[in-house]
Parts: sequence; C-alpha cells; structure tokens
Amino acid sequence: MFWYCVKGEDSGQILVFLVNSENELGRLIWNEHTTTQFNVWREAEVYFTPYDNYKILFKAQGDEGYIGFLAIDDIEINNGPCSITYEFNCTFEEGFRLEKAGNTDTYQWNLHNRFVASMGPFYDHTIGDEQGHYAFIDAHKRNSANDTAIMLTPLIHNIGEDETKCLIFWYHMYGIHIQSLQVYVLSLEESLPGKLVWSRLGNRGNIWRAAEVEIKGRSNFQVVFRSERGDGIDGDIGVDDIIIKNQSCINTDNEDVLVASVTCEFEEPHMCGYTNARGNVFNWTWTNSALGSKHDVAGVPEIDHTKSNSLGFYVLADFRRSKLIREVARLQSPVNDETSLQCLELWHFIHGTDTQEFRVLINQTITIEKLLSIKGNRGPFWQKTTKELSPTDKYSIIFEVSSGVMPVGGVAIDDVSIRRGNCEIVPTSPAPEPKTVLEADCGFESNDLCGYIQDVNDDFDWTLMTGVELEAFHRSIWWYYFFFASEGEEQWYPHTDKSLPFSNEGTFLFTEVVFYAPRHEKDDEARLLSPLIKKTKSQTCLKFWFYKQSVYSEFLNVYMLKHNELFHGDPLVALYGSYGNQWNLQQVDLPPSSKPFQIVFESLKGQWWDSTSFIDEIDYERSPCPSGDMVCDFENGYGACQISYEERTVTTFHWQLSRGFTATNGTGPTADHTYGNDTGIYVYIDASQPQSPGDKASLSTKYWEKIKRDTCLKFWYYCDSKTSGNFIVYNRMKDSKEFLWQMPRVFERTWSEVRIQLSPANKSYQVTRTRNVLLS
Repeated sequence: MFWYCVKGEDSGQILVFLVNSENELGRLIWNEHTTTQFNVWREAEVYFTPYDNYKILFKAQGDEGYIGFLAIDDIEINNGPCSITYEFNCTFEEGFRLEKAGNTDTYQWNLHNRFVASMGPFYDHTIGDEQGHYAFIDAHKRNSANDTAIMLTPLIHNIGEDETKCLIFWYHMYGIHIQSLQVYVLSLEESLPGKLVWSRLGNRGNIWRAAEVEIKGRSNFQVVFRSERGDGIDGDIGVDDIIIKNQSCINTDNEDVLVASVTCEFEEPHMCGYTNARGNVFNWTWTNSALGSKHDVAGVPEIDHTKSNSLGFYVLADFRRSKLIREVARLQSPVNDETSLQCLELWHFIHGTDTQEFRVLINQTITIEKLLSIKGNRGPFWQKTTKELSPTDKYSIIFEVSSGVMPVGGVAIDDVSIRRGNCEIVPTSPAPEPKTVLEADCGFESNDLCGYIQDVNDDFDWTLMTGVELEAFHRSIWWYYFFFASEGEEQWYPHTDKSLPFSNEGTFLFTEVVFYAPRHEKDDEARLLSPLIKKTKSQTCLKFWFYKQSVYSEFLNVYMLKHNELFHGDPLVALYGSYGNQWNLQQVDLPPSSKPFQIVFESLKGQWWDSTSFIDEIDYERSPCPSGDMVCDFENGYGACQISYEERTVTTFHWQLSRGFTATNGTGPTADHTYGNDTGIYVYIDASQPQSPGDKASLSTKYWEKIKRDTCLKFWYYCDSKTSGNFIVYNRMKDSKEFLWQMPRVFERTWSEVRIQLSPANKSYQVTRTRNVLLS
C-alpha cells in the first residue's frame, strides 16, 4: 500500500516491480499513466505473490518535456491480502466515465469545473480549486419542472448474498429551487431506475457533503444517480468522488425512514408525517435559508431553531404564496393515541406586516378546539410557547395561519414536541434585548466592514475592493479591452478611495454587478445594512461619500430601518444618474427614533454592466447635519463659503486658492481632499520667501448667531515641513477669543482630519485659523 501524486502534462508514469534476491528485475505488479492528474494524493493497493527474498522497485518514467512531477509517500507492506479493494473510483479528473440517461436532451449530467459552470460550487471536491472537475446538473438551461437526468456507474461484479459493499460519494445541492437527488441500485433483471437506497431533497447549502450507503446482497449491479429539476433556475446539483469499496461502511447514510409523530424537528422532507390540509389556498412549505444573497423572501428566518444555522430546516407559511386577502393555510400533524395530560411545546417565528393571526388547534374525532392564538408581528426571532392539553380521544394538532389585507413576510414553526405531564410555567419568551452601537462610522480599510452586513433578501452584494484590484480585474478580461479600447474613454470607477486619496490601495465598497452582469436584471437590488444604532430623541446626521460616474447608473437610495420592522417605504435620499468622475459628499438628516435602527444603502442595477455605485467614509454624528452655510469645500471660492481672509492690518500675508501643487516647486499636496484629484480646490499659505519668521495669515468664518446646542467643527489640513510654523484655531467672540486647537508637531505629508466640539454659546462667534499651513 502506498500513496502517489502525479501532476503535469509531461509527468509520465510510475511503475512498480518485484526484484529478486539477485537484484534482477522481476515482473511488473502496478503502473499508473495519465496526463490529466492534478496535484492531489491518491492511494494505491497492490496484491502480489512475493519471491522468497524480494525487494520493491518504484520506477519513475517521464515523458518528453519538463512540465510535471511524480511523487510517492507512506509505503506500507502487510502480510495477507489487501484490506480494501476499490470496485469503482471516479473523481471525474480523467473525464466522464459514467453512462448518461434522461427524459430530455438538455437536462443531463455533464462534466464541469468552475470555469465553465454557470452556477454550482466554486470548486470541485477532489482538488479543491478551479482545475478540478465534477458531474453537474445545470438548472439554468431551458427545461421544465420535474425533468430528470440519470447517470450510471459501470457494472459492478460478483457480490454474494452475504457480501457488503460501501458506496461513498460527495454531493452539492444549493439553491432555492433544488428538487431532489436520489441514488438507486439497479440489477440486471430490473428496469430503470432500480431500488432506491438514498435520497435528499431541498437546499443543503453551498458546501460539499459526504454520503455513505451500504449495498448488501446484490448480484451484478449498477449505481444510478438520478436528479429531478425543481420549478426554477436556482437549483444546480453536483456530484464528485464516487467510490465503491469491498467493505462495510463506517457511517451509513441510507434513505431516511418516516416515523410519523407529532414531535418533529422538521430536518427531513417527510416532515414526520405532517401534511397540508385539503382546501388550502396556499400551503406550508418545508424549507431552509441556506441561500446567501439568493434569498429573496422578506420576513422569514435566516436560521432554523434546531441547528441554529442556515442549513437547518423548518416549516414556513409564506405570504407571497397568498393571492387573496385573509387567506388561511393549515398544517396537520399525524394522529396521536395518547389521552393522558400532555404538554405541547413549539418554537415559532412570526414576522411580517399585516399578519392577522397564528392559531394552534386540537382535532379530536368529533371536535376541533383552539389551544392558543397569537396575533400580530412578533419580531425577527424564534420564540417558545407551551400549552397543556388533556385529550379524551386520539387527536392531531393543526397549525393555522391567516394573512391580512396586504401581508409581507410569513410564519414559521420548528421543534414541535409533545410529552406527558404538566408544562413548566414558561410564558411566551420575550424579545431579547438587541445589541446596539452608538455610531456606525466606517472607512472600510483593512477589509473591515465595521459590522455592516449584506442583506440576504436582495439580488446581489456590495463588495470591498481597492482601486488597484478593480483595475487589475478589468484588464484581465476580454471585454475590458473591447469597451475601453477607444482613446479618451472615460473611466467609470475611482482609481483611489476617499480615505487614502493619494494611494490606489485604499478600500471602498461597490456593488458587484460588474462581476456577474449576465446574472442580473435591470433594477435588481444590492443592500448593505449598518449595525443596529441606539435609539435617539433628537435629529442626527449621516454623512458619506459616493461615486457614480456611469451614464447608466440607476438609483443609490438611503433608508432608515427601525428594529423589528420590515424593509419598506420611501428612501431618505435618492441619488440618480451620473455625478461625474469624482467622490461626492452626501449628508442625510435622520429623524428621531424611539427604536434602535439601521441605515440601509441600496443600489439598483442599471441597463448596462458598469451601472454600479461606490461608497466610502461613512460618518454618523449624533447631532443634526450642519446647514449649507456651515459647509465649505472651497470649490466655488471663498464667497460661497462665507469665509474670508483677514486684512493686512491684522495679518502679514494671505491664504490663497489653489489646485494641484502650489506655486513653490515641490511643496503642497498633489490633490485636494474633497475630490482627491488635481482639479479640486483647497486654500493654502506659502511659508517660502518673502515671508519672514513670525508673519501671520488668518482665515475666518462668518459670525454665527447664538448656538443653543453642541456643534462639531471638522476640517482637514496638510503640512509638509517642520519649519512651517504654528497652526492655531480660535473661537472668537465680539470682544474676546478662546483657544480651541493647535497643530501637533507631526508631519506626514498627507491630509489629516481634525474634529473640535463647540459648546453652546450665548454670544455670536466666528472660527479663526491662523498660520502658514494648508487647509481644506
């Protein structure tokens, strides 16, 4: 027994020989030759009859060329026959070795890898990268619900009544429209598909999963893999690494057996025998939430209660399936014969607008009685409810939900149990206290989302990216050259972020529609949610920078989403179309909120692939946004800002407007802070001659009237020399002045931010900046 690895088109082959006591080369006992192996270790077992005295010779025989290698490891020789013999081993790296069958020409098993698969897993299971292959069903092709595709192994020979074989394989079932994957054993005397030995239904998450199935007492047979298509395109299935061993399985994974019971965790599709009532206009469905950004249902659980993750299953009454007002959906349990005092326990998730009522009924032979009723929206979390019952006859439990006039969301149940005796005195569990933050500022550097999360109910995502990464991506794909080949074509994305305007390695957020343009339609949505922010009794201010250059850009919307409420209503601000090749500042006044809340950034896809939005430097302040006459970026000069420089009776020289480098060679920034390019304007003073030590230049705001609340003064400055002198900020009243801030003796040749808290004042005042440094 040994392990070997082969890689490369010129790697050649490994040969294993017996050598006798005279060092003469004996018979060949094993060889492997392939040009499609990749960098993965494989196990080999060789059963041979040795000489009295012998050695084993491993010979590497290369092909012409120099691309590739051969390797061996962990050699082991044991007396007796090999412990494991593989009847069949298919990794799909050497091609598709199974027979195909099905009821259509388009819905078939095919060989795929990440480069050619439209959806499905990112990588295969064998190798774990984009070079590996697997068998794949593509639901995106034009097929119908319940179409089937079949693939069969070669014939497996000579198994007696007492012999056991173990089938091992890996499967990938991901998508809201997943129907089923089934495995059959087909004997020569049987017709397709054979005897069912294993099956799985529904979405199982974006992960490869292992299955082991024991096959006992079958004569010559084939293993049949059968896939059935669901009613939509998000339902791709992959299979990889099929192995059949001459031994028992370690962990059997046979077909799930239905055990009818009121007690149920709803982890399997048979739902413990629960059924939808006849006459339902819309039904309860067995589902889970392992859908990532593909999940398009608002108001349903993101995790189940049993496993507390997105792969666990529950039963859902989805109001989207309700077509009329005040419709009712009923789910009925199997019959229970127990008539003693019992306790019914269940976990429910009731979150939606206009949820009319959730009821639990007991159906005995003659009567149907209501056990409990819950009305209205209970929030986005699982809650436990218990109820004692004393049936006089065999019974079943009915779960009933009725929708309102315009329902959104749904009702889900999980982990229903019934036990003898009294219930513990446990009222319906209260809503947990949410974790909140005071602010939600973020510059997105170091690939940090600062607690911001992707909405699972949208169509695509926001992505962290740097300017250099985005440019490299575009230059690596053919259509970049096609669209940007013409000279003078305007760039539709920023080369730098807002936090680090002089480096293309700063990080920003943008909507990833450009990566997956063919998958998305116009007006598809990408939403980003802030951490939950503490409630506030006063108006607050949200500031952020955005970039929208494409003429095809759709809306960039900002919403305020209160805790336990569903996403709906009008945006606080809507930014449409192109705003030029620059970062733009946006301020949004947020109203007072009696509940914690989240900020939602929503970008809509336009009609073309470059219709994306970029955001950076989100800043949340617990004070109202300053009015327009208190904001100045100098782009329109001093007058628009109502800021002026002091006359020469007070100062020696002036602040000046500039863009790019200053008049003195080698001094000043290469770009302003507002736009991060050489077209933006800032104000500066030049400390070069003829200025002398001690000369002053002052810049003052207008006089502000009495301010009755705390106010924040924020500005950015740039200083590139230790000999530039002092930079001081004062708060000047009519008859006095108050020192506020002085520049530290640190010179980083970059724009630095300063924030100064201004206390309420009974007198009018102005802010004065004195000295010879740059300011923006």
